[in-house]
Amino acid sequence: MGKDLNGKELGEGLCQIKDGRYMARYTDYFGKRKSIYGKKLKEVKEKLNKAVYEDNLYNGCIDSNKLTLDELYKIWIIYKKKIVKGSSAVTYAYNYDNHIKNVFGMRKISSIKRMDIENFLFDLREDHSYRTVKLIKNIINNMLKFAVKNNYITYNVCNDIELTGTKEDKAKRIMQNETKYLTDKQVKLFFDYCENSRVKIRNILKFMLYTGLRVGEACALTWNDINFEERYIYVNKTFTQYAKYSEERKKCESYTQTPKTENSIRKIPMCDIIYDLLETQKISKYTNKNFVFLSIRRKPYTTYGITRSLEFAVNKFNETQEEKLPNFTPHWLRHTFATMCLDKGIAPKVVQMYLGHSDIQTTMNIYTHVSDELMSGEINKIND
Repeated sequence: MGKDLNGKELGEGLCQIKDGRYMARYTDYFGKRKSIYGKKLKEVKEKLNKAVYEDNLYNGCIDSNKLTLDELYKIWIIYKKKIVKGSSAVTYAYNYDNHIKNVFGMRKISSIKRMDIENFLFDLREDHSYRTVKLIKNIINNMLKFAVKNNYITYNVCNDIELTGTKEDKAKRIMQNETKYLTDKQVKLFFDYCENSRVKIRNILKFMLYTGLRVGEACALTWNDINFEERYIYVNKTFTQYAKYSEERKKCESYTQTPKTENSIRKIPMCDIIYDLLETQKISKYTNKNFVFLSIRRKPYTTYGITRSLEFAVNKFNETQEEKLPNFTPHWLRHTFATMCLDKGIAPKVVQMYLGHSDIQTTMNIYTHVSDELMSGEINKIND
């Protein structure tokens, strides 16, 4: 039985140490002694109860027949954080808390039926996109699959649920794929405007247009990744920022991480436009010895920052110019790069390597469209 500094008994495993803080000690599932500290006794007691509960939960000391989806989630998300990127864990946490928790959180996982999940997903389709609903379905499916592997339940009722897109979904995806690039005329109009109006992100936008890098890859680029002598760029990381989705839910984190896939780590050659751009960027005030591209606050760009700045630039363009542009995103520049390469006759396999796709089919599936100008020119071949 522990005591505070005045000799008052605090309870088993609790005591107050010389610096005034309270300490709680417990033995985890593996027999290892652990300590918890805090300035207030109530805070330490709460942390102790939570730690003991989660230790029992994670190590299977709780009756699986009484396990709720909320309890399963706490085990599952700890496991997922070990094997996925931080941004993915944030996405899982956000969608669980905002879509799944209120419907199934208090339900015992053994009581959840296939029809319950189907009706839930069907209702979600009323107000959410096919892509969002598919993600939510995959989270539930992954959680229940994890439960089966750990013998909490014997069958995953979500395993064979098929989420069928509507005709409107398919039409929308086709339209998006057909329009996710800029024509040569649109490229010239927009980048002339950026230069004349001194748009601050014009260099990084132009860089993405002529390299095909993802926006996060461009933001993460450092001068160590640039080889001027051999004229290549080494793509080996991506930069992102997201709200730290944890108990605080407020703090934002900016960090570099590995690229999207193993094939995303690649070397790409510089064309003359990029070589000249980087030579100029090297002496710009918006750079330093580390990151190639910096904001006016001399901090690395983020995906969110570039997206918002581009949106603002396009809106300003459309307000002041006679010919209007689509409300395109940074990823359109990657699509445009691929389209330009294919238009110029660069082999699809080479384009695949530029883009860092895992297989040629991905490149061809996404970029089967070609520019209207090329299509118009090709049709005249039947006259020969």
